[in-house]
Amino acid sequence: MNGKKESGVMTNSTVAFVSIFLAVLMLTACESEEAKKTRQDTAFKACIESYESKCNQACEKDPKFMYCASKYGTSVVGSGCASFMNSMSFTYQVDTCKREACSADYAVISSCTKESR
Repeated sequence: MNGKKESGVMTNSTVAFVSIFLAVLMLTACESEEAKKTRQDTAFKACIESYESKCNQACEKDPKFMYCASKYGTSVVGSGCASFMNSMSFTYQVDTCKREACSADYAVISSCTKESR
């Protein structure tokens, strides 16, 4: 039988699949606006926290690279960023990196907004 119609009758596996599909559809479609907003807000906050946590870890490992890549992207060469960072102690590099590179900017906020929908 394998989910095929035989003599105009649906098989048990087809009926089961359709039933499960409709149940899932009803459950997801019936989410209240408040529940949806709460879910989206939670996902957004988790995304921002994840970014900040990963960024802070990167700053602790290689603050010069993380800071310069964050601030200058593909234009790091010739920017003077490495010289600027080399003028600081490692501890101050880490602090500067965390403070200036790990705050959620427009790109991070935009990405987390799309991800949380």
